[in-house]
Amino acid sequence: MQMLDNLKTHSGTFSSGFNPTAYLQPGENTLDMSVAPIGVYDDDLTYR
Repeated sequence: MQMLDNLKTHSGTFSSGFNPTAYLQPGENTLDMSVAPIGVYDDDLTYR
């Protein structure tokens, strides 16, 4: 389940304080995080 997509940010730094506890279940949970450079759709893989 994708929680946050910021690939449409055109400039600057995007930061979000996201609280995932609403999606956690009792017991063991697994959280994944995916990151991509801002120019990923333009074949520019430069991290800024």
